[in-house]
Amino acid sequence: MITANKAMWPDVFPASMDLLKTRTRYGKDTIYGARQQLADCKRIEYFEQGGRKPTIYRIIPFVPELLGQECTPQPRAKPASEEEIELQSKYTLICEQIDWNEIEKPWRHTLKDALRRMVRNQSTQVRGERLPRTQVISQLKRLDTDAVKLALDRLNAADKDIANPVAYLMTCLYNAPDELDAMLGIECERDLPHLTQRYRR
Repeated sequence: MITANKAMWPDVFPASMDLLKTRTRYGKDTIYGARQQLADCKRIEYFEQGGRKPTIYRIIPFVPELLGQECTPQPRAKPASEEEIELQSKYTLICEQIDWNEIEKPWRHTLKDALRRMVRNQSTQVRGERLPRTQVISQLKRLDTDAVKLALDRLNAADKDIANPVAYLMTCLYNAPDELDAMLGIECERDLPHLTQRYRR
């Protein structure tokens, strides 16, 4: 649940055995046993990808039972393709780089939507140029909480009549890591000029 929460509760999410051992502080056999118990109780579903790839998990909510409703059997969803699983894994890892407690609640859904689009779309338009997904994901891997907050600040400071705020936020998110690096560089030159001059030689 911690992993799902950090990823803003996607429908499915990846979690490696090493990650589960670190977060639970239990051994492999204990985790396997607990996982099977949860699966038998219809509380989770999981799919092992094989090799060194992380297992894909889906948490089954309690909501229908809490509301006293009968759980209507649903047709089994079509298994996700390898590409979909890989993209979901990358999206989850990007989300885990962000401390969501520091992001204002009204912005969380919009931010999640923007990140999902940038990861899943074949290309993303930035400054009038369409950039391929591989380049966009590479840039998103550099995101952290400070960079995301900077992107949101840029969106807040923009014209309130922006036709497509999500698209504008996508541009801000792409630019944020480079913009933050430049700001830190200027601060270093101002506060530690002797060090920056030495490294330039």
